[in-house]
Order: sequence, then structure tokens, then C-alpha cells
Amino acid sequence: MKVPPGATAELHFFLVDATDGLTAETGEAGGQPQIRVAGGAFTNVGVGVLVDKGSGHYAAVVEAATLTQGVVVEGRYKSAATAEAPSLNILEVEPLQTGDSYARVGAPAGASVSADIAATKVLLPVALVGGRMDASVGAMAAGVVTAAAIATNAIDADAMAADAVAEITAASGGAGSGSELLTVTMLTSLGAAVQGAAVYAHNASGALVGSGTTNASGVAVLNPGTGVITVTGYMAGYTIPSASATVSEGVNQTASLTATAANAPASANPTLCVLYCTLRGVNGVVASGVAGAVQVQSIPAEVSSAYLSNAALSATSGADGVISWSVPRGALVFVSVPGYLSLQLTVPSSASVDLSTL
Repeated sequence: MKVPPGATAELHFFLVDATDGLTAETGEAGGQPQIRVAGGAFTNVGVGVLVDKGSGHYAAVVEAATLTQGVVVEGRYKSAATAEAPSLNILEVEPLQTGDSYARVGAPAGASVSADIAATKVLLPVALVGGRMDASVGAMAAGVVTAAAIATNAIDADAMAADAVAEITAASGGAGSGSELLTVTMLTSLGAAVQGAAVYAHNASGALVGSGTTNASGVAVLNPGTGVITVTGYMAGYTIPSASATVSEGVNQTASLTATAANAPASANPTLCVLYCTLRGVNGVVASGVAGAVQVQSIPAEVSSAYLSNAALSATSGADGVISWSVPRGALVFVSVPGYLSLQLTVPSSASVDLSTL
């Protein structure tokens, strides 16, 4: 949650019983939460006491003096009656503009802006030529002329020195100077093309060296460079094993990925729905060991509150990056996985739902 510097903001907590880890605690108003600023140690300083919002939901105000520009503020709460509870939200304080706006834009020459305009007018041509400004260019900055700006066949043999081709070849190191392509094809186990899937390429060091999205033919073309490349893919509802390809200098290579429909998780209790998703970092690698929480804000009248004893209100993603919770169908819930996911939804009347498709 982004906030401006110097403003007050609230951290929110959902507190459950320390014994069963599920029952909402309703008697923690006035309790003292702790905060951690910019990755430091947790402290009571700079944050107010808990205010009861109902049904185990509490809020605490973070003081304006704590919210200085550029810092990140996290919260936690633990009492004798409650389980350890991280804050449902994280405060990210936006940096302020540095320096004076007038100085950044540039002070006008003379007494006013109009003086600047008058000085500029004498540098412009009196009339346009063919609707365009006719100018004599003495020099251009590097990178100004692009391939699109050069007409087809504008540079021919007459415009090139006799040894230009040899010089270009020598400078580029010959064939295979970073132009090798890796064509990745993703099909289902039945041979159908998978469109719209994310494809990632990592080198032997694990660094992300290419990414793309499959087209209607299930194909994504990457330019990862040479070496042993590990290719992974992601598409909601599918399990996709990785593939490996060795890209050699000057030689294009191919790789194939097979997407198999995954079995969506389901609860044995027909009144519950499993909310789940696969967590991935910006480099495409699954994120394991990430904690998240579901706050059940309201339950349909026809659903017994006893079903909450089957709901996992907190969870951690597994080795495959999957995180899930079982919650009553029809309930209004708030899902929070800091850094990955934050949304409110009414739980559908289905066995499961992949949150990444919402």
C-alpha cells in the first residue's frame, strides 16, 4: 500500500486464537502491535494501539513521523491469547521530488517567460517549406537515426567503401554474434497449441536471459544467447515440466514444452472452496516459502460458522510455488500475499478457483 510521506496510515491485522490458530480473537482492542521500518528490528515506537474493527479484524495507526519518504513499514502482533500475526498490508512511502521545481524546469532568461519565447522566435525559420521546417543539420547525437528512418535501398554499393563488408564482418565477430534464436513450442499432452502461456529462459547460472508469450500456434521466439538454456513455462490450470536446449554460436535452436491439465485442489467438505494460485517472481521462478493470509469478512446466513474450523486462514507456498486456503462458499474474503497478491472477492460456489485467473 503506497502512502505519501508525512501522512498517517493504518496497518491491519486479523487475529486468531493461539491454541487452535483459527478462531477469531475479539478481545485485543488496546493491544500494542510492533512495526519494522526499512528492514530494521521490530519496535513499539511509532505505532498506536489496536482498534477493534470486528470479527477478529483490528487496525493500528502508524504515526506520520514514522512515514518518511522511501521507507517500507511492516507490522506484527502477538499476545498471550493470539497466534503470531503479520500485518495484512505493508506501507510503502513514496519518495518526494528533490530540489526546487523552478530550478528543475529552468529559470526563464530575462524578466519573464514571454522574453524566452521572443528570444526563441528569432532562431526559428520565417516560413515552412512544403509544410515542414527546412534546416541545415551540422551534427546529430548518437542513436538519432534509426533503421525505420532510412529509406529502402538508400544505402547502396555506391554509398559504401569497397572494404565495408569486410570491416563489418570483422567488427561483429562473424556469424552468430548474439543473433541465435531459440524457438519454443508449447503443446498440450493431446497435441493442441497452448496460446498465451508465459515462457522463460534461464542460463546455466540461473539468470533470466529471455521471456515471451506463446502465440496462437503455441510458439514463442526468444534470443537468450549461447550456452545451456533451461526453458520453463506457466499457464494457469496446467503443469508444465521444464526443458533444456544447448544454443550454439550462429545456430538457431528449438525446444518443446508439454502442458498437462493440472488437477485443481478440492476440499472434501462440499461447503468449502479452495482458493489457490502459483506464486512466481519477476524472473519467472516459482516462489516457495511465501506466507499469505485470508481474512473471512462475512459468511452467508445459511452457512454454519462451524465450517470455519476447516478453513486455513494462513498458509505458506510449497516447493511448487502453490499457496491455497479452504474457505466457505459464498463468504466475502480478503486475500493478502505481500508482494504478490491482494484482492477481495466473494468465494464462488465451486470446488476451487485459481486466483491468478481473476
